[in-house]
Amino acid sequence: MDISDLLKNEEVQRYVKHSTKTVSTMIYNEIYPYVWLICIYSVLLFLMVLLNFVWLIRLVSSHNNNQSFPPYPYSELFGCMSPSSSFASAVDDP
Repeated sequence: MDISDLLKNEEVQRYVKHSTKTVSTMIYNEIYPYVWLICIYSVLLFLMVLLNFVWLIRLVSSHNNNQSFPPYPYSELFGCMSPSSSFASAVDDP
């Protein structure tokens, strides 16, 4: 008697179905809260990206073409160029 003959038995089929259903239900019950956490995290992350995009659009649209953006925070401390300075002036300075 091999496995295929064993699986043809109706009682064994019911036992296997019941066992797999029980195991799958246990796994689902254990993983259910984590699935909700991932869903909530994804929604919050999407909202944060959307709010940053709206903030960026408002910042860009509030400035005219001839106005410069505010300098980067701590740019003087780290020796960074401000957005209003041009690349040519930074290259010309020794």
